Amino acid sequence: MINIDRLLLRHALTQRYALGFAERFVESWAGSDKAIIAAWREFQDSARKSDFDALLMRDVKNKRVNALIKAIGAVFDEASIGTMKLVNSELSDFIASDWDARAAAIGSTEKAPTASAILAMPILGRSPELQVREFSDNWKKRIISEIVAAQSNGRDVVQALRGTAEQNYRDGIFHTRDNAADADAVNLVNGVSNNSGRVLYKEEGHKREVYFATLDHRTCLRCAPLDNKIFPTGEGAQPPLHPRCRCVRVPYSFGALDAERPFVDDKRPVKNIPKSERAEKIGQTRYSYSEWFERLSDKSKLSILGQSRYDLWKKGDIDLGEFSAKNGGKILNLKDLDDLYGGLD
Repeated sequence: MINIDRLLLRHALTQRYALGFAERFVESWAGSDKAIIAAWREFQDSARKSDFDALLMRDVKNKRVNALIKAIGAVFDEASIGTMKLVNSELSDFIASDWDARAAAIGSTEKAPTASAILAMPILGRSPELQVREFSDNWKKRIISEIVAAQSNGRDVVQALRGTAEQNYRDGIFHTRDNAADADAVNLVNGVSNNSGRVLYKEEGHKREVYFATLDHRTCLRCAPLDNKIFPTGEGAQPPLHPRCRCVRVPYSFGALDAERPFVDDKRPVKNIPKSERAEKIGQTRYSYSEWFERLSDKSKLSILGQSRYDLWKKGDIDLGEFSAKNGGKILNLKDLDDLYGGLD
């Protein structure tokens, strides 16, 4: 007997865990900030004009430029090792508990595969290990580029890296990196959870799965139309479909499409909604995303769609599922929509 309510509750707990894991994942990269700034200051204190000129050209034949680039590279290499240890340690424990909870919810006694087997499975086309390595390589290059750009434009390099107090340090490249790390962390948790579930459901012989999206204003127009869609097990759209995707697939059973689940009629996470407003914005429903959307106020629909898409929807030319390609394909941009339906400003 499949207990859909327990599976959806488990997924909600997974989202909560993902937030905590993301904080630790971000910190594993942010811990290198002081070392990066120290490497820059060492270069700055010893460099001559010819060295600064060489930096703008990224001339690695220049000893001081080469030393700076190598120092930043070493910082990221060390951070990636620490991050991968975090991923292997924390997500191995998570995979074991997640498997047990899902297995109990579907009445399975199937033993969990090794965590390493689940961690080797791709998430958005890449294994977690490859994602960490690519993150390190990408941000190593971006940090160096930011240093070069700041120096070229006469900006304070440390300020360009760290940001300004006036902007609460949100205008620095470190903050941009942290946002990217946060998105990757959420994907890792949801990815291993969905991969683990896929293995379990297949081994248990389940033939079909139901796709569930999150009922709130932040769910994207790729995922919203997929809510309550039924797919053959292992086929069709597999979450996560994109950065910070919060969707899940569970085995289909009688009554699955009528499962009660939470909704948030707001763009803000629940923690950011004042308690005095929560009663009218948060609740439970048995509607699919499309059905729930139809019952929202015009203000809420506008929040989800944006003005141009809302105007198109309001005219009756298009429904929610037509803002993206079929089966979780890309979200159609405004030019695509104008070409198909016309009338966009």
